[in-house]
Amino acid sequence: MTEVSRSSVPRRHGARRRAARAHRRHRGGAFWALGLQYHLPVALFNEQYLGLFLGLGLAGVFIVVKAHPAAPHDRVPWYDWAAAAAALGVGLYITILYPSLSYSLASLSWDRLVRRRSRSR
Repeated sequence: MTEVSRSSVPRRHGARRRAARAHRRHRGGAFWALGLQYHLPVALFNEQYLGLFLGLGLAGVFIVVKAHPAAPHDRVPWYDWAAAAAALGVGLYITILYPSLSYSLASLSWDRLVRRRSRSR
Protein backbone atom coordinates (compact mmCIF):
# COMPACT_ATOMS: atom_id res chain seq x y z
CA MET A 1 0.00 0.00 0.00
CA THR A 2 1.32 3.42 -0.88
CA GLU A 3 1.43 6.05 1.81
CA VAL A 4 0.60 9.62 0.98
CA SER A 5 2.64 12.29 2.68
CA ARG A 6 1.03 15.50 3.85
CA SER A 7 3.14 17.55 1.46
CA SER A 8 1.71 15.79 -1.60
CA VAL A 9 -1.91 16.49 -0.64
CA PRO A 10 -3.03 19.94 -1.79
CA ARG A 11 -4.15 22.11 1.10
CA ARG A 12 -7.42 23.90 0.72
CA HIS A 13 -7.06 27.51 1.64
CA GLY A 14 -10.19 28.97 3.11
CA ALA A 15 -11.51 25.67 4.45
CA ARG A 16 -12.02 27.23 7.86
CA ARG A 17 -13.94 30.11 6.32
CA ARG A 18 -16.21 27.73 4.43
CA ALA A 19 -16.78 25.68 7.58
CA ALA A 20 -17.66 28.84 9.53
CA ARG A 21 -20.17 29.88 6.83
CA ALA A 22 -21.74 26.42 6.88
CA HIS A 23 -21.99 26.62 10.66
CA ARG A 24 -23.80 29.98 10.41
CA ARG A 25 -26.25 28.51 7.87
CA HIS A 26 -26.98 25.62 10.21
CA ARG A 27 -27.56 28.05 13.04
CA GLY A 28 -30.11 29.90 10.89
CA GLY A 29 -31.84 26.64 10.06
CA ALA A 30 -31.89 25.62 13.71
CA PHE A 31 -33.30 29.04 14.59
CA TRP A 32 -36.19 28.44 12.20
CA ALA A 33 -36.72 24.78 13.11
CA LEU A 34 -37.01 25.61 16.81
CA GLY A 35 -39.70 28.19 16.06
CA LEU A 36 -37.77 31.09 17.51
CA GLN A 37 -39.04 33.35 14.71
CA TYR A 38 -42.39 33.52 16.51
CA HIS A 39 -40.71 35.43 19.34
CA LEU A 40 -39.39 38.17 17.05
CA PRO A 41 -41.11 41.58 16.94
CA VAL A 42 -41.65 41.09 13.17
CA ALA A 43 -44.01 38.53 11.66
CA LEU A 44 -42.25 36.17 9.25
CA PHE A 45 -44.03 33.74 6.96
CA ASN A 46 -42.57 30.34 6.15
CA GLU A 47 -42.74 31.31 2.48
CA GLN A 48 -40.41 34.23 3.09
CA TYR A 49 -37.78 31.90 4.48
CA LEU A 50 -38.31 29.46 1.62
CA GLY A 51 -38.09 32.28 -0.92
CA LEU A 52 -34.72 33.27 0.46
CA PHE A 53 -33.38 29.73 0.12
CA LEU A 54 -34.95 29.38 -3.33
CA GLY A 55 -32.90 32.34 -4.49
CA LEU A 56 -29.72 31.14 -2.81
CA GLY A 57 -30.11 27.60 -4.15
CA LEU A 58 -30.84 28.68 -7.71
CA ALA A 59 -27.93 31.12 -7.71
CA GLY A 60 -25.60 28.35 -6.57
CA VAL A 61 -26.87 26.03 -9.28
CA PHE A 62 -26.36 28.64 -12.00
CA ILE A 63 -22.79 29.26 -10.88
CA VAL A 64 -21.74 25.62 -10.37
CA VAL A 65 -23.54 23.72 -13.16
CA LYS A 66 -22.51 24.34 -16.77
CA ALA A 67 -25.28 25.41 -19.14
CA HIS A 68 -23.98 23.23 -21.99
CA PRO A 69 -20.97 20.99 -22.66
CA ALA A 70 -19.17 23.65 -24.72
CA ALA A 71 -19.14 26.12 -21.80
CA PRO A 72 -15.67 27.08 -20.56
CA HIS A 73 -14.30 24.96 -17.71
CA ASP A 74 -11.98 27.53 -16.15
CA ARG A 75 -14.45 30.35 -15.54
CA VAL A 76 -18.15 31.06 -15.08
CA PRO A 77 -19.74 32.61 -18.20
CA TRP A 78 -21.38 36.03 -17.96
CA TYR A 79 -24.86 34.66 -18.61
CA ASP A 80 -24.57 32.34 -15.61
CA TRP A 81 -23.64 35.31 -13.42
CA ALA A 82 -26.65 37.19 -14.81
CA ALA A 83 -28.95 34.23 -14.13
CA ALA A 84 -27.55 33.90 -10.59
CA ALA A 85 -28.18 37.60 -9.96
CA ALA A 86 -31.73 37.24 -11.29
CA ALA A 87 -32.31 34.22 -9.04
CA LEU A 88 -31.08 36.17 -6.01
CA GLY A 89 -33.34 39.05 -7.03
CA VAL A 90 -36.38 36.78 -7.24
CA GLY A 91 -35.56 35.19 -3.88
CA LEU A 92 -35.17 38.59 -2.22
CA TYR A 93 -38.36 39.84 -3.90
CA ILE A 94 -40.31 36.95 -2.40
CA THR A 95 -38.60 37.35 0.97
CA ILE A 96 -39.24 41.08 1.26
CA LEU A 97 -42.61 41.53 -0.45
CA TYR A 98 -44.39 38.27 0.44
CA PRO A 99 -46.64 39.76 3.17
CA SER A 100 -48.04 42.45 0.87
CA LEU A 101 -48.44 39.91 -1.97
CA SER A 102 -50.33 37.47 0.24
CA TYR A 103 -52.60 40.17 1.70
CA SER A 104 -53.46 41.58 -1.72
CA LEU A 105 -54.27 38.13 -3.09
CA ALA A 106 -56.41 37.36 -0.04
CA SER A 107 -58.50 40.51 -0.51
CA LEU A 108 -59.18 39.84 -4.20
CA SER A 109 -62.52 38.06 -4.57
CA TRP A 110 -63.76 36.25 -7.68
CA ASP A 111 -66.58 38.68 -8.38
CA ARG A 112 -64.16 41.64 -8.36
CA LEU A 113 -61.83 39.73 -10.67
CA VAL A 114 -64.67 38.95 -13.12
CA ARG A 115 -65.85 42.60 -13.09
CA ARG A 116 -62.32 43.80 -13.87
CA ARG A 117 -62.03 41.44 -16.84
CA SER A 118 -65.43 42.41 -18.23
CA ARG A 119 -64.57 46.14 -18.05
CA SER A 120 -61.36 45.65 -19.97
CA ARG A 121 -63.15 44.13 -22.97
